[in-house]
Formats: sequence, structure tokens, C-alpha cells
Amino acid sequence: MQGTKTVTLFYPTLDSGAFSLQSFPLTAYKTPKAVVPLPYDSSSHRLEISERDSVERALRKNGFEITYSLYRWARDNIVYYKGNVLDSYLFSALGTGGIVLEGSNFVLFSTVISDVPLQAVRTSLELFHVTGPQNKTVFETLFPNARPFLLKPMQNSDGTHYSSTHHIDLTVGSIPALNLVTVDCMHYMQQRSVFDSLGKMGIEVRVTEPKSDAQRRLYGNNYFVASEGREKPFVLVNRGSTEVLSALEDFRGKIDIETTDTDIVVHPTIQDGGIRCMTNISHAPAISTFFERIDFFGPDLESIIMKSAEAGKAMHGVSPQDIMRFSHIAHISMETPAQKNELEEKMKILRCKMAAQTKPAPVIATFREVARALRGSVPING
Repeated sequence: MQGTKTVTLFYPTLDSGAFSLQSFPLTAYKTPKAVVPLPYDSSSHRLEISERDSVERALRKNGFEITYSLYRWARDNIVYYKGNVLDSYLFSALGTGGIVLEGSNFVLFSTVISDVPLQAVRTSLELFHVTGPQNKTVFETLFPNARPFLLKPMQNSDGTHYSSTHHIDLTVGSIPALNLVTVDCMHYMQQRSVFDSLGKMGIEVRVTEPKSDAQRRLYGNNYFVASEGREKPFVLVNRGSTEVLSALEDFRGKIDIETTDTDIVVHPTIQDGGIRCMTNISHAPAISTFFERIDFFGPDLESIIMKSAEAGKAMHGVSPQDIMRFSHIAHISMETPAQKNELEEKMKILRCKMAAQTKPAPVIATFREVARALRGSVPING
């Protein structure tokens, strides 16, 4: 239909054992929606609930329509760059927002992409040299007119990673519309050559200086940014990250800055993620449905179910094809309402039957015990 707005979903496939890149147009929202985690329904997560609710309140206050993610870290699942959409189910590290940080004319990639496998290539990094459509490399197709940089995640003084996630967006923020990057001073000193190169490209680099390691652990540079459909870019910052707010102060006339109404502490200090990690942007109804489904089975069931699907085994009356297309955005976009309801009902039955047979992994049980011990002992303001 003429005038219908679209975005392009890219996904990798194997054709006779060789890698190929496919694309699929998705009917898009007129204005993108903000994505936040689905509200928790357990009283045992009191502090997490308070922080999550603070983020949603700030977004609604500033006119965002909200869609929900079943998975706590929505940023892990979709990367969006100039109309192109990649999801982490199919693109692994290249679809993980904490590993990919976009600018107006550059993209920063965590060096972890050198280690993460992706279908026919040994690592995601190798895709940069694979030829895609129109004789462009895969990188040129997915990230048009952008210069790639590999950035090591921030490290401690002993050389260990500051965060076990290896995510670079915890300590580096980007506001593409302003050609602006903010970066923790410790990360800046460790990777100065990369940030100096950005400066030579016309990117303004603002170095943030936390007052203490406790403030650094709040990951203030991990802020939410949205520009499409707005007069000025919108930035949501953790209230406790005053060093980042100071760095952005000069730009108040060019951006709308909002802070959460409580300090976000538990998510970064215990769960290793900040506001950007908790949020994302959905550009299409099919992407919103994808966010609603991505943690449908939970971490203890998903690998078992997917391995069975990949082996072509039906489970409790659900076909492998149903399982494989449940989280495939291209398939989601073609579902009729009746097909959507039928598939989700099937998956609810499968989840219940599988959950009855499966015990939580020991590491999950241990984490829950640690979380219970820590809960209530973390100071927050507000």
C-alpha cells in the first residue's frame, strides 16, 4: 500500500551449506514504541519492581507508547540501524544491543564478536568480509555508510572485565542525532585510540567521571535514547548518575533529558544491567510480538525445546515447524489473528507440560538464593 512505512528485517540462512543474507519488509508503526520489561508479579522482587516501574513512568510521562518484553533485558534481542532490524535469535552477537552501539556514521562492536559463533561462519566478526546482496559485504548491507570499530569492554586494574557480560554500552553511551558519545573516564583511558578516532570523524566525545566506584557501578552511560517521531532526541538517565547528567547539561537545548524518579541500583549492581539494557524500541507490530515471546519458555526450557525442534522432533503435539517459527519475526508478521492465538495456545500447553518435567538448573537456584540474601540490603533513594 502506497505510503505504508516499512523497516527491513535481515536474517542469515544456510543455502546448501553456504551463508546467505535474506531480507524481509515489515509494516512499521508510524511512531516507534518504547519497550520495557513486563511488570513483575512477585512481591519477592520489590526493589526490581520499583526500578522497572520508574523507567516506565518516565517514558509514559514523555509521551511514549509502551510495549512489553517478557525477557528482562530487552536490549539483548534487537539491534536497529537506519531502517534495518537484526534479532539475536538469528544474528547472535550482531543482534545483541549491548554488544553493538550505533552512531550516526559509525558502529562500535564489543571485541566479544570475535568469539561468538554464527551459523556457517566461525565468528560474527567474519561476516564483515562475506559478500551479501548487490556485491556489498554483509556489514555494508546491515550498517550502511557506517565505519566499524572494535572496542574492548572496560577492564579492572588487574585486566579482568569490569562486567562479565562484555557489553560495551554499560560504560559508553551514544546520541546519534547529536554526533555525541559519552564514556566513563576509565574506559576512555583504556581505549583512547578508538575514541580519538571517533573525534577525528566529527563525533564529540564527552568523558564522564564518577565520584566513586559505587556510582560507576550504576552504569550511567547506559541511558535510553529515542529520536524518531520526536522534535528533539529524548534521553532517559539514571537519577543516581549525576556525572552523566553533568556531561549532558550543555546539550539541554538540543535534547530532552529526563531522569528516573528513583535511583536505579539493583539492576546494575546485582544484575549487571542499566536503563538501556532494560529497554529497547519496537518499530513494527511483528517486533512487539517477538518481544512478548522471546522468554516464553524461560531459560530452563528453551534449550531443550529448541534442540528437539532442530532435530525434527514433535513435543506434546507441537510440531518442530511451530516451535521454529514462534520467535521468527518474518513468520510472526504473516500470522493472522487466528493463527497467532492458536500458536500461542499451543505454546502455553507445551510450556506447562515441559515445566512439570523440568527442574531449575542448579545455577539458577543458586542465583535466586543469593538474590534473596541481598534483597533489602541495597540502599536506594526515593
